[in-house]
Amino acid sequence: MLETTPMRIRINYDGALKDYFISERPSLLTDLTGGIPVVEFLNVDLPKVLDRRADLIMRLEDKSIFHTELQSTNRRDMLWRMAEYYLLLRRRFKTPIRQAVLYTGMKRLRMPSVLVDGPMRFRCEVHDIREWSAEELLASPNEGDRILTMLGQTEDPIRVVREVIAVTARQTYERRTFSVAALKAIAGLRQLERILLEEENAMPAYFDLSTSPLFRREYADILAKLAEGRKQGREEGREEGREEGREEGLRTGLEVLLRASFHRIPRWASERLKGADQDLLIKWMARVPGATNIEAVIGNR
Repeated sequence: MLETTPMRIRINYDGALKDYFISERPSLLTDLTGGIPVVEFLNVDLPKVLDRRADLIMRLEDKSIFHTELQSTNRRDMLWRMAEYYLLLRRRFKTPIRQAVLYTGMKRLRMPSVLVDGPMRFRCEVHDIREWSAEELLASPNEGDRILTMLGQTEDPIRVVREVIAVTARQTYERRTFSVAALKAIAGLRQLERILLEEENAMPAYFDLSTSPLFRREYADILAKLAEGRKQGREEGREEGREEGREEGLRTGLEVLLRASFHRIPRWASERLKGADQDLLIKWMARVPGATNIEAVIGNR
């Protein structure tokens, strides 16, 4: 049955890097904190003066708060944002606040570490993840560091991808499912998707949405929508209602998978999904594994 069978699908998910740091706690975090161990990650809702939630807020062993932003582009206003975060966090926790920006992008790091505006002077550590070599990360005993190897400094990215894949291939199924999901997201930061796909084809690894920590929310959303569709059909007590409920559940499930795979659904694609019947939705859902773009799933515009 669709609602109970785990959905196996290859997914490239941008938000995986933040979740990866939280779940895996790579030793790179300890380097950023100056060697002070992380006690816990905090889920903090700050006043809505900022346009998004802070990436990583941690309580350290010395009772201080450490805040890190993962940044893949050179933002001109980054230090202003960090200064705003600093004031809000200092007022919230009333304890020493330390901060760092970890840059993971392809281009050269251009964000400054000091902000001077009139009498105000604000300083924040800004690190390029390439300060850590790929070889150093790959040799780390912490498995959380190995997946980040592709972001480290290297003269031979193809060799690095192959070595990371070789390490991943020796993992258990559950661990490999998680690792390949993270690798797919990280590969996009270094434009290594094609190389990763070629190497991965020699090591089949399917993503089971029901067990992968990175996509558990998407899987739960699919099941919830399918259950909602079945409930709607039962309440209406008519075959037409049951069919409409199943169709809406399939449509919503496919939308979730497309967003997780390709990050957004263009307007033309949304319109096509709305007009699709149950058989076509099932056919499209079966095409998602291995698809490189949304056109490969539902056809050209």
